[in-house]
Amino acid sequence: MSDKIFHAIDCHPNIELRLFNPTKARENILRRGLEMALRFRSVNRRMHNKAWIADGRIAMVGGRNIGDPYFDAGENANFRDFDLLMVGEAVAKTERLFDGYWNSSVAVPVRALLSRRANKLKKLRRNMERLHFEQRAQPYLDPVRDETSLTHIVAEDRYIWVDKLDVLADPPEKAAGKLRSGQNTLMGMLLPVITGTAEFIHITSPYFVPGERGVEALTKLRDKGVKVSVLTNSLAATDVAAVHAGYSRYRPALLKAGIALFELKSIADMGSFSLRGSKQASLHTKAFARDGKYGFIGSLNLDPRSVSLNTEMGVLFESQDLVERMDAIFAVETDADSSYPLTLEKGSVRWLKVVEGRNTLLRGEPDAGIARRATAWLIKWLPLESQL
Repeated sequence: MSDKIFHAIDCHPNIELRLFNPTKARENILRRGLEMALRFRSVNRRMHNKAWIADGRIAMVGGRNIGDPYFDAGENANFRDFDLLMVGEAVAKTERLFDGYWNSSVAVPVRALLSRRANKLKKLRRNMERLHFEQRAQPYLDPVRDETSLTHIVAEDRYIWVDKLDVLADPPEKAAGKLRSGQNTLMGMLLPVITGTAEFIHITSPYFVPGERGVEALTKLRDKGVKVSVLTNSLAATDVAAVHAGYSRYRPALLKAGIALFELKSIADMGSFSLRGSKQASLHTKAFARDGKYGFIGSLNLDPRSVSLNTEMGVLFESQDLVERMDAIFAVETDADSSYPLTLEKGSVRWLKVVEGRNTLLRGEPDAGIARRATAWLIKWLPLESQL
């Protein structure tokens, strides 16, 4: 979103915007580049939390950003995501976490950051009204034309209600680099839950760069007889080839340890999920489910950036019914129509493809063009893992 739109929205009398850990140089490209160079360690950290809270009565937490591809409206590709809808005490906890970030010293009001400029709110309204009447907007407007009360929403049979849960988040101080690794961090809270798995764990992480310590932790689970399965993006499906490059170097060790790896196909057959016709899929869900009872859904990827640089949040819960639904979704997303199972052949990674009931082993990154393969191969050899 551009600064012009930020300013226009902030001009609304009932809307206030704050930017978390922003760059100070907003309009001059050269100054902004200089600031990025001089303050790299600071501006390199971002708030990755996702939460919607309405009237102190209802909240949503998950991995979804605000943008067309996150709401099945992308023309070229859409992101697959998970969210949890919450009412009750969990909403109050989510509000407290939000307030901590809102009142943080690194949360800057837009009006204090941007220079004074003409009010563009009327122009923004005109653009919104024009889009409102376009044919492509109708599939999104139709479901919300009839007002739906909170009472009606929570009464729907499609929801599974859970009373054993906790909303967790990194403290905002993490963005200032003031926390030691693991100290009061979300990953520090989740690690004992992951390593405590007794039978099986299903991990979904679109950006999966486990590092040596992550490989060691997952290998220890396998040594205990735990079945470990991981779903991530294929090179063709990912929107960040650099992250895939970081992940690819750990594939042989993970497969050798007996960890099941699945990579989502770029054109995944998981049913029609785009209202605009796009069938290209990219995984954006961050979740894990273990032992048929415990689960987590949030914004945390299993990569160095989420663990050490970004702030993250999510919901940890205990519910056999909800975890069973997550496991069922995981099964669909890892079947042969949706993902490539990975295997080792004489020490080399291979992708299993099923064609007319017959198994075929692919030798190269499937569905990825030469340029993308070359980019990922080159980045793999650069010392960038801490930034991925």
